[in-house]
Amino acid sequence: MSSAFRSQACASALLVLLLMLAPMACRDSSTPTPPPLPTPKPTATPSAERVLEGALFTLSLDDTLLATEEIRTRVAEDQLIVFSEIRWLGQPIIERRTVLLSRVLNPLRYDLEQVAYRVRSIWVAERDADRVSVLNSNQNWYAPVLVERIAPAADVYLESAPSALPYALLALRYTDEGREEDDALGLHCLDVMEDYPVSRSLTLGPARERESAVIGTEALGGAIPGGRNPRFTMWIRPQSRALYGVEIEGYQPGLWQQARYLAPAGSGTLLISRVASFPEEVPVATPTGDLRQEALDFAGADKTLRRGTLTLPPGQGPFPCLVVHSPGGVTPRWSAVQSLVARGWATYSYDRRGLGESEGEFESGQVSALGADAVAAAQRLAEHPLINPGSIVFLGLGEGGQAGALAVASSDAFAAAVLASCAATGSLFPTLAEHRIRHVLAPFYGWDGEALETYRQVSVQRWSQWLFEGQQEIGALGRRVSLRGLRDQANTDLYAALSQTETPVLLLHGQADPWTPVEGARVLQQRLSQVGAPVELSVFEGLGRDLGGDGRERAFAPAVEEAIFSWLQGVISP
Repeated sequence: MSSAFRSQACASALLVLLLMLAPMACRDSSTPTPPPLPTPKPTATPSAERVLEGALFTLSLDDTLLATEEIRTRVAEDQLIVFSEIRWLGQPIIERRTVLLSRVLNPLRYDLEQVAYRVRSIWVAERDADRVSVLNSNQNWYAPVLVERIAPAADVYLESAPSALPYALLALRYTDEGREEDDALGLHCLDVMEDYPVSRSLTLGPARERESAVIGTEALGGAIPGGRNPRFTMWIRPQSRALYGVEIEGYQPGLWQQARYLAPAGSGTLLISRVASFPEEVPVATPTGDLRQEALDFAGADKTLRRGTLTLPPGQGPFPCLVVHSPGGVTPRWSAVQSLVARGWATYSYDRRGLGESEGEFESGQVSALGADAVAAAQRLAEHPLINPGSIVFLGLGEGGQAGALAVASSDAFAAAVLASCAATGSLFPTLAEHRIRHVLAPFYGWDGEALETYRQVSVQRWSQWLFEGQQEIGALGRRVSLRGLRDQANTDLYAALSQTETPVLLLHGQADPWTPVEGARVLQQRLSQVGAPVELSVFEGLGRDLGGDGRERAFAPAVEEAIFSWLQGVISP
């Protein structure tokens, strides 16, 4: 037996002996005081990626569910990338936000993409030291706007289009280590969707009077002096650092949210709520009544497919037909046709190229392409057995009206044209861009003369320089944007187009339209009358650019529709 084995055996025997003697020793002595339990170590602060990953939220305005939002995260090269996707209910609109955060949660780059009816608008912010540059490429506007060296650099991006993401990041910053309990957090925020972004101060601190609203959370009040929504309340769970909810009373959406998809334009209470799962989406029914509808497609001027809907009135036909063309920008086909069909007219509406179900490449402002497509639509309708080929009339609003002017100038496919809220003298660019900056953007944002001129320099003046240099696209902040639509606007003059046409044209205009000046319509009609062009003008008091349409069942106000059909009776043969 080895010495090592003998030593191990002796040790084992000694251990057994001690265990046998231990009970006897306990009976001969008092019960010892148990040692104190070890103090539990504090729970580690949850990481940002753990807090944000998979968070789900709903967005509501005055008890109406607007959208759902999901947040995801990824770590790359010791930096946190946070993704957010918002799906608007009842509309084919998706917003995707991507923010690259430093280790101390400073946003280094911020990308917002809005995909509506398959068309992508982008807003990008990129930080350089203590300043930030923003690229705004809104497909509802003329061309991209690059605003450079905005100071101080934003600590959080908070748009007037609602999203839970900025508030979730605010909750992380507020619960970060090193801040006293009652200290307010001072930051700077920026809205990249603002047409001329401004860095504003943001203060976030305890809101004790609101804590009882959500049990188990801490209420925080935020203030943004000079912001469109200057105050908000948010609830967080301090231990988990998670955002529970946000409330903004008197919420005011931004200019383009009002104009395109976030209705109503008036104020309401916006609620952002964390949920365990998304509610089931209820399909939105489109009222059609007893209308007869059929799908009707045609090949556009670029030989790609356009999908549309032909709506027929009661009877056997053949019917006169209105080709109704939606306004410019990212908008769906014009479906508010019930009141038009009720007057015995068929209507045909279709998705413009690159939008919705139609093929082709979308280009904001490219009215010549839209006009060529409209001619192709009329030619297709002329082949339909229920349509009277001699009574096909174009009806367009805004940019749709401008496309209609080019359509009747280049073809005799239409028997007449009704062009609404579209008239201007001279080239469309810069005439209408200058007007809309002064009469729409400046009043909305409260710009003074200096701010207005600064915006003109980074928009109209820069755009004009790009066209002068012959540029077809521009690149900025890692993105490339086409200028074809802007060039088309600069090359389009409605007087030049309509002065040669023999097709009867009715111009419609609202006296209260801030987007397109009524004086431009009057001057255009007067000039055209001097050369014998068959163009008339009707102006309506108290109506804006939509001329009283409700976007659902009525195309225009009753007085406008009455003027349209009274005029058509005089220019269309029975």
